[in-house]
Amino acid sequence: MQFCPKCGSLMRPGKSKEGKPVLKCTCGHEVAAAAAEGYRVKFPIRHSERDFIVVVGGNEPPTKRKKPEVDEDERQEMLELMLDHFPEE
Repeated sequence: MQFCPKCGSLMRPGKSKEGKPVLKCTCGHEVAAAAAEGYRVKFPIRHSERDFIVVVGGNEPPTKRKKPEVDEDERQEMLELMLDHFPEE
């Protein structure tokens, strides 16, 4: 594993225009590599925003997030602030 001397990010394996193994950086810097066989690139799994992690520990059951309770006065005040912020055209 090598880091780029220009920007400090991780150098990743690739091939040069001639087909030789090189280590490339996102900034464009390239360094000749001994062999590309020892390198392996893995991509992380992207989860959607709907996925969530359940932490299991203790005897407490998992709970869902609750919306904060807002009384009518607070709701009316928020509405007035929104209307002030977005004036009618």
